[in-house]
Amino acid sequence: MHNADIEPLSPRKANYEMNLVLDETNHQVSGTSTITWINDSPDPVSFVRMYMYLNAFSSSKSSYLRTGRGLGSEQERDDADWGWVKVISATQDQSLLDQQYVSPNDGNADDKSVLEITLEDAVQAGDTLMLMLEFAAKLPRIFGRSGFAEHGFMHWVHWYPKLGVYEQDLQGQWGWNCHQFLPQMEFYGDHGNYDVTVDAPADWTLGGSGCMTVDALGSGRSQYRFAAHDVIDFGWVASPVLISMEEKWRHVSVRLLHPQSHSGHVDRLMYAATFGLEYMSQYVGEYPYSTLTILDPPVYGLRSGFMEYPTYITGGSFYAWPKQIRTIESLILHEFSHQYFMQILANNEKEEPWLDEGFATYYEDRIMEAMIGERSSLFDVFGYHVSNSDFTRKEYVSIAEGETDPIATRGWEIQGPYKAIVYSKTATFLKTVERYIGRVSFDQMMQTYFERFKFTHPRGPDFLNLLRTTIAQTPNILTPHAEKFIQEAIYGTGTCDYSVTGVEQSQKTNVFHHKISLNGAGDLKLPVEILVEFEDGVDQLIMWDGQDASHQIELTADHRILKVEIDPERKNLLDLDLNNNSFAAKPGKLGRSKYAAKFAFWFQQISNTLAVLL
Repeated sequence: MHNADIEPLSPRKANYEMNLVLDETNHQVSGTSTITWINDSPDPVSFVRMYMYLNAFSSSKSSYLRTGRGLGSEQERDDADWGWVKVISATQDQSLLDQQYVSPNDGNADDKSVLEITLEDAVQAGDTLMLMLEFAAKLPRIFGRSGFAEHGFMHWVHWYPKLGVYEQDLQGQWGWNCHQFLPQMEFYGDHGNYDVTVDAPADWTLGGSGCMTVDALGSGRSQYRFAAHDVIDFGWVASPVLISMEEKWRHVSVRLLHPQSHSGHVDRLMYAATFGLEYMSQYVGEYPYSTLTILDPPVYGLRSGFMEYPTYITGGSFYAWPKQIRTIESLILHEFSHQYFMQILANNEKEEPWLDEGFATYYEDRIMEAMIGERSSLFDVFGYHVSNSDFTRKEYVSIAEGETDPIATRGWEIQGPYKAIVYSKTATFLKTVERYIGRVSFDQMMQTYFERFKFTHPRGPDFLNLLRTTIAQTPNILTPHAEKFIQEAIYGTGTCDYSVTGVEQSQKTNVFHHKISLNGAGDLKLPVEILVEFEDGVDQLIMWDGQDASHQIELTADHRILKVEIDPERKNLLDLDLNNNSFAAKPGKLGRSKYAAKFAFWFQQISNTLAVLL
């Protein structure tokens, strides 16, 4: 399990060997970290930069908390409720190295979330650095998913000194990509091997990234050893009250950690996880790891949930969660989908969060609808039903006018509703593309994307160039307008709302003359089909390129028009209002699904708020 010589999947550029002792009373760890890093640039590297995330929760002066996005009055925290991480010493070839905190994003001298260490000897192109650290870390009371809670619960994520990524920027310049820890910023790291040992109480339950073995040390202590290969980060949990159970799916050991009170959710969570493994392996690419660990945290640790880490995901539920409300399954599938984007492809979640969160949301919706059914995958209570795609689209169209940002906005610069833009608008964009080019072509594109770029840090242009090629090679009505559509959808803030504004009909002898008036509001333009139904049951499908603000269609027929509908197959899910897409001689009834979608939307908002506040 701990053999680092197994066939590598990635370049293994940054590797960590840590030996730690857990101080469960004071919520601390201390020990050593040996880091080996390969300089694959053409330049000598004379210093390194490291993420020191826990220092974002060390005082109210950190840039994370100064943004005003901190929850509650953090200034009123007790001293024991703050967290920190510090490098006690750093050595290279036994030489003690100088270190200083830097603030590349905002210049805040009080922020200590990025550490710069000056090397004794520069690492030449192609050479390997061995950096020895002695460090200690203390958890805050749960904040930003890291932290401790009642009954000994400790969640160790974003917790250790971690190298940034030395890479070329879009202008071709080499340097450290190592941003300060700010709200709306998550992962970015190089793939490598992690060998982590923790001295902890023998009667506790530990779990996290990779495989774990346990050896007794005596005096009520054990050594828990984790080995995670070809991953970009490492997270773990320790608790005296968690229960562990395990199932096998093909080559993968799926381990679920949960409190006794959540035992009723075990079958639901396990089924969702194994279904997700099967689905993503079939439609995107084979899951390459041998483990998947899931934490369903206790209610007092709920703020540690709702998150993804390499081969380790966290959910969020309450006792006796109704089976007809499937948000706990949906959450698990969302976090699992991240394994393909945040972890294997290793997109930069800080600078291009849409490549991760948006794609994970798209597949969350697809997997849920394949597992449960398209109409009621998320919610089915008293005859009201909502699918995941319904909910995602509802969140996108709820963005207020003037409060949006381009999808391709750096995470910390988004001013509008982050989740609606990054998660839901991106997923709705992908779903729209899928419907225009067909699911078979879309799946082939995603399989190509995954195989071509796994373990390589692809960027937005890499995916968009592949998307352009796929659209051009697939017969569809979008092709002539693809570039304009992509530019506005990804880099612009335009919206679209196609509507039927009027149908005029006149009769001369036995011939009916029809004038159909259409409107295309907004800067986001897509071609659409117009379905015209006549009283005699004959249908006519007319193409409109959708590029103009208004359009008229004149027809001559033997019968009156019964109905006119824009986009009858609902390919364009980016259309803000689907209710004005049709004209009918006899208006139909307003379906209950509209109200069900609204109810589910607000129910989910309440659930998310409770998860944060508890």
